[in-house]
Amino acid sequence: MIAKVVPAVRLPVKASETYDYSIPTSFVSAIKQGSVVVIPFAGREIAGLVISVLEKTEHAKPLKEIVGVCQGLSPMPSYVVELWTKLSRAFATTLPRFVWAALPTIPSRAISTVIPSEARDLNAPTPTQRFLTLDKTTLGARNDANFIFINSSLDTLKIVKDAVASASGRQVLILVPTVDEATAWSKVTGGATIYHSSLPTGAKYNIACAAASNTAKTFIGTKIAAFLPFSDLSQIVIVNAGSSSHLQEDQDPRYDARVIAEELSHATGAALSALDSLPPLGMTPAGSEGRWQFANQPKPVEPVIHDLHDAAKAAKARVLLSDQLTDAIDKTISAGGRVLVVLNRRGVSTALVCRDCGAMVNCGACGTALTVHQDRMSCPSCDRLYPLPDNCPKCNGLDLKTIGSGSKTLFEALKKRHPLAVIAHVDRDSWQSDLDAAQIVVGTTAVFASLPPTHKQFDLVADALLGAGQMRSGIWSTESSARVLRTLASFLTPIGRLHIQTFDRSAPALASLFDPAAFIAKELEERATFAYPPAGTLITIYGAGTDEESLWKQATGLTEIVKTHLPLAKCQTPTWSRPKKFRGKFRLTITIKVPHGQDPHFLVQYLPTGFSAEVRRI
Repeated sequence: MIAKVVPAVRLPVKASETYDYSIPTSFVSAIKQGSVVVIPFAGREIAGLVISVLEKTEHAKPLKEIVGVCQGLSPMPSYVVELWTKLSRAFATTLPRFVWAALPTIPSRAISTVIPSEARDLNAPTPTQRFLTLDKTTLGARNDANFIFINSSLDTLKIVKDAVASASGRQVLILVPTVDEATAWSKVTGGATIYHSSLPTGAKYNIACAAASNTAKTFIGTKIAAFLPFSDLSQIVIVNAGSSSHLQEDQDPRYDARVIAEELSHATGAALSALDSLPPLGMTPAGSEGRWQFANQPKPVEPVIHDLHDAAKAAKARVLLSDQLTDAIDKTISAGGRVLVVLNRRGVSTALVCRDCGAMVNCGACGTALTVHQDRMSCPSCDRLYPLPDNCPKCNGLDLKTIGSGSKTLFEALKKRHPLAVIAHVDRDSWQSDLDAAQIVVGTTAVFASLPPTHKQFDLVADALLGAGQMRSGIWSTESSARVLRTLASFLTPIGRLHIQTFDRSAPALASLFDPAAFIAKELEERATFAYPPAGTLITIYGAGTDEESLWKQATGLTEIVKTHLPLAKCQTPTWSRPKKFRGKFRLTITIKVPHGQDPHFLVQYLPTGFSAEVRRI
């Protein structure tokens, strides 16, 4: 007997996806499609997924033998092989790389090296019978799915609790953007099983086994939780569905947990709901053939807008908070209310500049301007830390000044003005565990994930600078800014007020508060004009290499291949990344806009070494 196995390893894109292995006699009755096995590969033993079992092979040479079987996960639920194969194609990556990302590391204690076939009762129930079995007509069937507008943080709390309570003993998956949120929601739901990439290897394996054997019912996790092999899944709920944290953007395979959740819903028949204060526009019915239904409508919000141009002119200096907003905060605190102020810039200031030569102090690895903290500097791009310099790295000048204001500066200002109040500060570098007791919470948008679900209610909420810290540019920036505003509005108590400080009173994101439906319609119209999701699929190819000329030649050759295979696609000229050279390699990107229905998987066979693709449908 022969098994075709996909090795769980990040193989080069040119390598084969499946390899034939001989099945030892002692494993014949234990190995079938979906079995997780241990195979000898490139001088070591690794895990692999069996995608088919054959009577014989065409290979003339003797095959290597499978050396072990994973008892806890073998075989996987019947839908897994087909689903993972489909997803690897959808995200333009190889199946081994996708299996490597999806399959938990198998600890040695879970591997059986001897399963005597003569000792097995072949009439006894096999592990496969624990799993949900789906026929071909069910796979790929489209289910109705809800997008639920969150007008109050209490809506999210109720929906998640109701989903767990209504499962009737079946499995529920709650997808959240961050590890902090997974921990907080686990407490709210009575100790649900948490799954994320930072867990120890053994813990992740045990949780995957619990999902496959149906011994655990409620799972809360980050994007990799969508890979769990569920055996009786009834509901999937995506919390903060518009968050970019649902995307794996750092390395190949690059994937979107929301797309995986949708396909998982189709494969298992589970109901799917996505929650957010503003829908990810790529998930709207305009781009998904009407599969998403809107369960409710967003409520308009009347904010108090403060023009920072006027405030700066009156003070003749840089202004952190206008006089009107400062007075509103004072009155709220005096009345015993709670205040949330968000300034989406970390640290004390956004840059350090030499007065003598005008040079900024930049990251030595990537060239990005460093963010200044009280006792150090950090790179917002690659997170490297640096000590505060005594002189300019370029001219050795001693006259250094900070520019811009960060959330830490705002925190210190409010702490000085309200010395008796309990004030907490939150950003990506640090956050406090007693946020529920704080009268004033100051921070970046990291506060959205750090606040406990039961304490996201404030009497005054303020965005200290609309659009600050916007890392996403172009077509995505307006949606991202609007989502911040509507999320802040969802934190208001029934009598609370939203305050917004801005240099642009006509900013498009503000329209999402006054007339959300019109804002969504206008954004979708603009995206259709430029063929962005949901009007099309956006593919970004990333290339990296040590030779600048060779890298550019490979990239331009790839664009010609794309134009040949996808005549309707809009393929842009390769663009050097900023910085051009990072960690010893030159880096560039190629952006491709593709009409719906085109299969991006053909790219895999043409990607040169050092290149990978990201496919965005949302």
